[in-house]
Amino acid sequence: MIRSEIKNFTISFGKCGSFPCTPPCTLFSVLSERGIYQRAKNDEEAEFYYNYFDSPCDFDATFTLTPIDLQRRYIYLRLSNLDTVAEIYMNDNLLISADNSQRTYTLDVKR
Repeated sequence: MIRSEIKNFTISFGKCGSFPCTPPCTLFSVLSERGIYQRAKNDEEAEFYYNYFDSPCDFDATFTLTPIDLQRRYIYLRLSNLDTVAEIYMNDNLLISADNSQRTYTLDVKR
């Protein structure tokens, strides 16, 4: 078995733009590193952040399979410690809708 870890992602979030990121991370940790998000100091600021961040974000990664990889009987994508509700797509095809925190998913992507 050959294992490859995807380490370089891009996170895209509506009003804030797109940024490179390396898991483990969250939307808020990436935005905090860039000074876009800070912990709310009061209820008014919390309400602002709640409304401002009320849209989905995308984590994107690109990986390539070689012709030798494609000859393998199985190719699995393993997702560890998803900590949110998420939809996982590959080449615009929905693989799973994850709704359970801290669970590991192993997906057969060969098909």
